[in-house]
Amino acid sequence: MSKLLTRRFAPEPYSVQAARRVCLELIGRIEPSVRDRMGLLVSELVSDSVRRLSGRAGALIGIDIQRTDRGIRVRVTDPDDRPEPDGLRPLRRHGRSLIVVSALADDWGFGEGPGTEVWFELCGAEAGDQEPGMSSG
Repeated sequence: MSKLLTRRFAPEPYSVQAARRVCLELIGRIEPSVRDRMGLLVSELVSDSVRRLSGRAGALIGIDIQRTDRGIRVRVTDPDDRPEPDGLRPLRRHGRSLIVVSALADDWGFGEGPGTEVWFELCGAEAGDQEPGMSSG
């Protein structure tokens, strides 16, 4: 795996759109359905982190993107040690992002380090080699 991007965001509502935009700018031309899934999954996971970390001074949400043999792997991390143990229950008012991730990602899971880490992979997604917002030329 090769690392393509690492960014940190404040746990504020505007970070959801900012994280989605940075991720989508990074990837190259891909099938629209893969692009749509990536945008939705990043939004869902960052939204969950924003909700859990609201009001915690100094807390940051991390986004790491890596190229894999199959496509792209995205990790969303935060310092909250309280993962949602029943996050796959569809009737909950909040925290249903894991249902969305399990339905739309080609593979996904949890990290083993401190805090909360959820990763997902999308097969067939190609990522560019340039930083978001940079033009090639």
